[in-house]
Amino acid sequence: MPQSDISYSFDTGNYILATEDYSIKDHRPHTPGYFLYIKLLDTASLFTKDSYSAYFFLSNLFIALSVPFLFLILRNWIGKAETIFICLVFITNPIIWFYANVPETYPFDVLFSLSLVYVGTERKYSLLILPILALGAGVRISSGVLLIPVALYLLYKSWISKDIKVGGFLLSLILSIIIFLAWFVPMIYQTDGISTWLRLMSEHNPFPDNREVFSLVSILKNSFYVFLYIVIFIGATLISFVTMLFYHKENTMSINKRSILQTALIWLVPGLLFFILYYYVKGYLLLLAGGFYLLLAIPFLTRRAYSIIFIIAIGLQFLYFFCFPYVDPGLNYHYKTLRDNLSSNELISSRILSDLSFTYSQLSALDRRYSDVEKGINEIIHNNYINRTVLIDPSVNVFARSFQPKYPEIRFAEIPPVFDDNYQYFVGLDSKTVDGFKDDLDNMIVISTVESDELYFKDMKELIHIINGVTFSLPKPEKKDEIFKIYSDLCK
Repeated sequence: MPQSDISYSFDTGNYILATEDYSIKDHRPHTPGYFLYIKLLDTASLFTKDSYSAYFFLSNLFIALSVPFLFLILRNWIGKAETIFICLVFITNPIIWFYANVPETYPFDVLFSLSLVYVGTERKYSLLILPILALGAGVRISSGVLLIPVALYLLYKSWISKDIKVGGFLLSLILSIIIFLAWFVPMIYQTDGISTWLRLMSEHNPFPDNREVFSLVSILKNSFYVFLYIVIFIGATLISFVTMLFYHKENTMSINKRSILQTALIWLVPGLLFFILYYYVKGYLLLLAGGFYLLLAIPFLTRRAYSIIFIIAIGLQFLYFFCFPYVDPGLNYHYKTLRDNLSSNELISSRILSDLSFTYSQLSALDRRYSDVEKGINEIIHNNYINRTVLIDPSVNVFARSFQPKYPEIRFAEIPPVFDDNYQYFVGLDSKTVDGFKDDLDNMIVISTVESDELYFKDMKELIHIINGVTFSLPKPEKKDEIFKIYSDLCK
């Protein structure tokens, strides 16, 4: 668990603020709404010290509840010992550990997808497929949409095996509609109607412009992200399973190999195509985690592996998570990512060792960074600079929105992706982009880094204090034209 009690992402700030005042049009949360997740977060915060702690509670709860579903799914096809070992490999996976320790919604996708597939493969529960899909979509709508293909496939398999009758299907469908409307109608009501929600979906669409998707550059970039996740997710396991091919004994269990393969592929392929051809970011692949482990169970349909094979897999994952280094990608990366203006080489080299490493060292670096900024903000309050706008320079690589829930009285500011003498401010529950960056520098405290100040802003600021390489300073009034020009050049 981290020492800082500040969230690590922009979106997390949105969710926490949404527990105080739900408003999609004000990005509390962002589209499409995450209605039931906000309710879960609000409820969990009743049993924790704050919404931030509730985030970690929910993430760990989702992962913990996912393991029994993975066990039950695998147990339908392979032996008990192999199932237990695969579950151990799953819960020691670096990405699972990483997302259990950062405040994000993606751990829910693991539980959502595994519970859906479980009731679909355990035919006596197949009438629950649609209700679970409707309920899970209330937490993450996009995940519900991406799980429709596997849900339909499982319904079809249950139908042709006569596990679902017409009456039961209609009852399941009606219950699903009721569950869907139970969260969708209140969400729409709080968004001032369906037309407003559809407009916000168009205006605040988190996905890229249609002109950018399906292009070669977009496909290659998305493919790189997805491939890197897959390598980290199952790389150690695959190495161990290759070894298993040479050390095995025959298993007498008779299993339908085609069934497990079809289920895994229909679970995986639609999501992978969407992620590669259209859009991919952060932890989306957790929605498909169970599908990968289902594929990796196939060798055990006819073989039993020695326990040493799984111990090797778990050991490799431990080594990666605790020993792989985190390297800060540097100033060029931090400033250029404002406009997504990195070259392919810069993107690949920086992401592998930093944002996409999913290691203990990355978690520690995130925690130190946010803790240092948090300490500095407390010093700002103590020294009565609270009336000044606090500008968080891109070199610090933290989000102003993350600090907004804890410090609602402070006006934070960031440089927006399209910078032209404007800035985005965050105060209370509000966020807005306004003009007048250069003029407002007189009333700002800038949080930056020693490296950035020495390289770009030397003798242009009056240092207040410094914490582990993070600087807190006042721009010199006579230097604000130079400061503005440097930001304009850096953030092109």
